[in-house]
Parts: sequence; C-alpha cells; structure tokens
Amino acid sequence: TFKREQGYPYKLQALIKKELNKDVIIINAGKSGNNVVKAMKRFQSDVLDKKPDFCLIMFGSNDVVNIEWKQMDEETYFTNLKYFFDTLRQNKIEIAFMTPSMMATRDKGTLINTKYQETLTDCVKLQNNGTVDNFFEKAKEFCKKENVPVVDVYAKWKDLQKEGVDIMELLSNDVNHPTEEMHWLFAQEIYKTMFNL
Repeated sequence: TFKREQGYPYKLQALIKKELNKDVIIINAGKSGNNVVKAMKRFQSDVLDKKPDFCLIMFGSNDVVNIEWKQMDEETYFTNLKYFFDTLRQNKIEIAFMTPSMMATRDKGTLINTKYQETLTDCVKLQNNGTVDNFFEKAKEFCKKENVPVVDVYAKWKDLQKEGVDIMELLSNDVNHPTEEMHWLFAQEIYKTMFNL
C-alpha cells in the first residue's frame, strides 16, 4: 500500500518548507505503468494546463520494458522526450530529468500480484544484462545534448550496489518501485538540482 506522504513529491514539498520556509504546491502527475507514449496523451491536461513553474520528468523503467516487448521503440522514447522538453521551454517552464530506480536483480519468490510475473522476469533480465544501464546512459547523454539538468538517482542506486547493499531491499514491490527511504533520497537529490546546491 502506497501512501502519499511516503512519496518523493510530498517529501520534496516538506523539504522546501523546512529549508526555505516556502509553501509550494507540488503536483504528482506520474501514473504507475505509464511510458512516454501514454504520457503524451495527457501531457496537456496533466502538466501544461496546470501552468507549473518547474517540471521534473522521469521516464525510463516502463519504457525500457515496453521496448523489450516491442510495444514501442527507442526512437519514440527520445522523440517524445524532446517534445516534452521543447514544449515546456516554449511555455517558460523550468525543467529537469530524473533517472529512475534500479529494477529487480532477482526473483525473491515473494511477488504478491502474480499478474506482474512476466514484468518481474523481464526487469531482472534487463537489469542484469546491462540493457537498463545502457538505456539510462543514452538518456543522460540525450539530456546533455538538450541542455537539460539531470537528477541522477540511478547512479546513487548503482553506488549503493557497489557498496554491497542488496538492491532488492530498496524495492517496495520487489520489481521496480522504491521504498520510502529511497523516495527521501530522491527528494534530496531533486532539491539539490532545483537550487543548484
């Protein structure tokens, strides 16, 4: 069960209040299971119509799996990202891109909802064979080319793994969703990027 206060948008809002004594409204327009294709359909209503000052974009986990399943291709991912970046800039909205979490590195045999078994199996494969690493490296290079700041939380996950941390203990659903502890790390990294710390 996920509670709003456990997520990084809520934690970021609280962090800004604590550190800067500023009340801000943070709208979480993310949807579980979405990719850049689905997000394109609701970009106007869920983002642009809200007239934000700043927009953080995070896509990749579902996209890399959907590419594996031939439901979309890599070119679509980057074409849509560019559209998001360009359109936000045209609307004078500041932007940053955040890399997603690492995905499962093994099947613990504890998956509660077995309808996600195929997803878990493919996440493990793509994480362990380097596909996820390569995909997010391409995303970071693309952002560099587009002059978009990157909140690289994926690199933080990789550092933890190198230090011997069991990544599976940082996934709340044993597939690709981070624990509350990792949401707090996300909030801190976003804060640093937003305020150039």
